[in-house]
Amino acid sequence: MNQFKMKPLLIAIGLGCMSASAFAHVHSPKLDVNSINDDRVVAAVSFDAPVVGDLYLATELNGTLYFLTPGPVLTTTPTAAVKNGSFSADIPVLDIPAAGLNPGNYPLYQVVTAAGADPLNFNNWVGGINGLSKIMFNINLANTAPTAVPTTTPVVDPPPAPTTTPVV
Repeated sequence: MNQFKMKPLLIAIGLGCMSASAFAHVHSPKLDVNSINDDRVVAAVSFDAPVVGDLYLATELNGTLYFLTPGPVLTTTPTAAVKNGSFSADIPVLDIPAAGLNPGNYPLYQVVTAAGADPLNFNNWVGGINGLSKIMFNINLANTAPTAVPTTTPVVDPPPAPTTTPVV
């Protein structure tokens, strides 16, 4: 018979309450973005309470996880976007032009770890497993600019010259 152990349950509940206070989420004012127009891919991270650590941003392309480094540059090596920072309120984390992006759905993940900790181990995430947040950008090829219609004046053949018979 399995015994119910109260101490581990209380510790788990306590950690859950602590993680809720350190919860952060990534968000954007516009998730459907046009890659032909002057649209931009913009995101921010909001923190419900002040958090200290390393902020990681990542996306997935063709099944591979890429980290966004300052710049932003993509790398498969886990690299913090902001190292050993103090975060609170809203922080802009991404603002890039959509022009040239291939159409598709692009996730953006955000997590804060203890400074110098491995971001691929959820035990290092501030807030535990609840510390990870994700949004999905839908990149379109929509072009809302009207198609130019040529304005030409129709060409009309000149009226035929009158046919007259010469008078002799």
